[in-house]
Amino acid sequence: MNFFTTVLILSALVIFSPLLLMTFTLLHHSLFVIYFLICNCCNLLHNVCNYTPPGSPVEISAKIEEGWLWLTVADHGPGIPPELLERIFDKFYRVPGTATGGTGLGLSICRGLVHAHGGELLAQNRPEGGTVFTIQLPAAATPPPVKEADLE
Repeated sequence: MNFFTTVLILSALVIFSPLLLMTFTLLHHSLFVIYFLICNCCNLLHNVCNYTPPGSPVEISAKIEEGWLWLTVADHGPGIPPELLERIFDKFYRVPGTATGGTGLGLSICRGLVHAHGGELLAQNRPEGGTVFTIQLPAAATPPPVKEADLE
């Protein structure tokens, strides 16, 4: 694990510590929920760091409302061309003209994890510039069962 990744994970822990406490009292989930949220947030924050100009503000919020957990990460970068807002979740897809690096799998994996837990991961552009990523998860759902491998 490199220094940057470590800083992202520690930052996510600090930022979401109030939410993590709610996870145990309100959501009745296991430690997996914490890991799940941190992994998804770290991927979104990593993308913000790669595609947003240095010094740009980033807003992160979380709330539980009407049985749903809402987590948003909003930046003030260049945004995503509107016609590509769904395509960015495709495997191996990268927005043309963006910096090289990565495999184009991060958002696809994030969305797959969210969908597996009965939720949704959406992206939309901000009117004033930038992108908002929203993770919506059912607050009372239990994680999907783990399928055992048949090794015989």
